[in-house]
Amino acid sequence: MWDFREQCVNFSIRSDDGVTILTEYGWTPKIFGRPARVYAGVINSFFEYDDFDGAGTTDHFLCFYGHADVEVAEGLRLFGVLTYSQDEVAKTPIQANIGANYKGLIPSRPDDRTIAFITYGQLSEEYGRSIGKDTDFEMVFELGHRIQIIPSFFIQPSVQYILQPGGTGDIDDAVVFGAWIGFSF
Repeated sequence: MWDFREQCVNFSIRSDDGVTILTEYGWTPKIFGRPARVYAGVINSFFEYDDFDGAGTTDHFLCFYGHADVEVAEGLRLFGVLTYSQDEVAKTPIQANIGANYKGLIPSRPDDRTIAFITYGQLSEEYGRSIGKDTDFEMVFELGHRIQIIPSFFIQPSVQYILQPGGTGDIDDAVVFGAWIGFSF
């Protein structure tokens, strides 16, 4: 999984690949009469991970997560996500996201989406010890607009402001411009 030379179009299964099991519960209630979605899940991966200290390995990786979103107005959804993973092998064992997703903000572009969100990642103390640094957190503020070119293709330019990149304070805060592309077939 971590050897990037073995990714992309290499679909082989090797004896040391291991197994990942995902269990999720979803619920679609109405909150104040508006549609909402709630998910909670557990991801358990069984294969050998090196601990950050290099002194040992862990034979599984466990992650708990929860997601909730609610439509607060026509086309506008607010969302939140929280995850917790094992410190020994997770660089960011705690991650939280909050944000908004607005479909049809521009009246002449009803299928476009405007997104704004904040992501907070608490870095692992074990990871910090492995690199010889005190680690704290990294936070990303992002604003983007998904331009739906045709029903199966979009381009999404975005801008991010990254507070404390890498979580150590060694790197100045940064502004990053980028774009996503996506298609379905």
